[in-house]
Amino acid sequence: MINVADTLHLLGQRAPKGKSAERAARELVRKGLPARVIDRLAEAFGITSDEILSLVGLSRATGYRHKARGSTGLRAVHSDRAFRLARVMTLAQSVLEDDRNAREWFREPNRALHGERPIDLLDTETGTEQVVRVLNQLEYGIYS
Repeated sequence: MINVADTLHLLGQRAPKGKSAERAARELVRKGLPARVIDRLAEAFGITSDEILSLVGLSRATGYRHKARGSTGLRAVHSDRAFRLARVMTLAQSVLEDDRNAREWFREPNRALHGERPIDLLDTETGTEQVVRVLNQLEYGIYS
């Protein structure tokens, strides 16, 4: 199961006192996550910021413009995609019990994903659902 508080932590965010993690996440995504979450995701996945920008649907130039402005938030659609990436990484870290194992798992071709690398499927909701399904199967000992 994906813990929203852990997902927020991965992104360098937290729920304000008295507010649920779920509500805080929803509000942060709608308002726009800060551009620095791109670097945090790149670190978590062990890939470049450019690769994360591609997964969230931002061009390199736009991503760097956001980062240069500092506190400027991403648009809601890009924030939602960034949060999706953080959710699936949080799940992988939990299931695989180690950050390094999770990073490596995303980069290796996976038989349950028809030989595709999990990281390559995270650019769409459908692909992300497939990756989450495989992680859930691993968590419950169902090998495919």
